[in-house]
This record gives sequence, C-alpha cells and structure tokens, in this order.
Amino acid sequence: MSSSRSPAQPPATVTDEGYSASMAFAETSTGWHVLKVENYSQIKGIGVARPIKSSTFIVGGHSWCITFFPDGSSDQTADWVCFGLRLMRRRRRSNSGDDNVKVKTKFTFLDKVGEPVPSSSMGTGICTFSTRGPSWGYAYPQVIKRTVMESCHVSDDDTFCVRCDVTVVEKICHGVSSEVPVAVPPSDLHRHLGDLLATGVGADVTFEVASETFAAHRAVLAARSPVFMAELFGCPLKERASHWQAAPTLLSRFSHWQAARLGYGLAQKDRH
Repeated sequence: MSSSRSPAQPPATVTDEGYSASMAFAETSTGWHVLKVENYSQIKGIGVARPIKSSTFIVGGHSWCITFFPDGSSDQTADWVCFGLRLMRRRRRSNSGDDNVKVKTKFTFLDKVGEPVPSSSMGTGICTFSTRGPSWGYAYPQVIKRTVMESCHVSDDDTFCVRCDVTVVEKICHGVSSEVPVAVPPSDLHRHLGDLLATGVGADVTFEVASETFAAHRAVLAARSPVFMAELFGCPLKERASHWQAAPTLLSRFSHWQAARLGYGLAQKDRH
C-alpha cells in the first residue's frame, strides 16, 4: 500500500503594478492497495452479496478495505464481478470538520509482472462516506462481466490481482492568492551586440581595410572565430596587436558569416 498527500500551495503576492491572482483547489490524500486473489475458481460460487475482504489499509487517516463480490453484490449483478471500498474506521476528527468523507476510487487489474493494465481501469466520481459507521461505496464502473474477467485477467495458476487507488478529499481551499507569473522578455543579444559594433563603445581592436578603419571587440571576435581566438589571444599580452590590416575579401567573408549567425550588423558596414 502506498499513500501520499498533495503539497501545500505557495503563498500569495500582489505585484507592484497592482495585478493579482487567486486560486481554488482541493487538498487531497492519495494511496493504493493491491488485493491478490488465489484459487479463484474455488472462491466463486460462494453466493450473491457475499464479499471477500482485503486487509485494512489507511489513506487520509481513515481505515479502508476492498470488498470483492465473486458472484455479484445483488441479484441484478449475479453475472458480474463487483468491487467496492468499505470505510472501516474513521480518524478522530476530519480536517474540514465534516462528518462525511468524500472519496474517489479506481480499480485496475494488474498484469503478470504486477503492472497496471490501463484498459481495465474502473473508476467512480466522488463518493460520500459517512464517518458515523461503516459503509461501502459501489458504482457501475466498478463492476466487470465475470466471463470477461476470467478470460482476460485470471492467470493460468487461477490467480488475479486488482489495485484500488483511493483519493480522499480533505478540504476545499478557495480565495487563496497566488503569485502572478512574470513574463520573461525575449533575448535581444543580437541587437545589443550590433549596437556595440555600430557605436564602437568598448572597442579594443581596429581593422584597416582599403584605407578605411573599422572598430571591433576583441572578445566577441575571439568567441565567434577560432582563427581570431588564436591570433588575438594566442600570444603573450605584450605582443598582441590592437591594429590589423586585413584583406577586404577576408573581412567581407567574416562579416557576412557574423550577420547570418547573430544579426551582428557587420554586413551593413562592409562595403567592399
């Protein structure tokens, strides 16, 4: 049997712009229990409305058990196999102060290796159990034709396993404020780099091409080209040049590559 509880919700905030948000949600506890039935052929035929019970298990602080009716829970379901959930003992006090327990159940057959078979799931909506005494929940989706179950889910060794998932609604929370999501602005890296190139702010290296001078940024060039990395940072600091004479074809080729990759703007400056 496994059990867990839904996490607490985050605290609420109101933004400086005056926008706010709130939420409504159900706080729940969930758990599941597996009933293994052996010697099934010897169990069926015990009679209508006579259940086989699992051991008790706890979800949401309440004690439960699975009820299995091999011959149906009534004369109307005598050709069907029925599964139900029974409330055996309630916890000391409900968190919501209500005497009733609201529960959602789902029954699923397991395959030979113990994995759920999704197509076999039989579930209910929210059922209400009275905490003043034992009661059991039953709904049409929790029944299966006996011939179908025997042909699809009873193994060669006369055994089958069914898992019951239980969700207990603890309380309904509403009017709880929540944080307003902050929109992340799009990246303008290419525009910012283009502005640096156009204005020449922070430029630390120049290129002379056909008697025209172009300012550039050593770090950006090195980051975008292994050739410039080797030329600009591959030698001792005192030997590094800050002024380059470049062939027009070389700078033109690099400019167009940069414009295509970053929108860097070099192509607009390259007139040769």
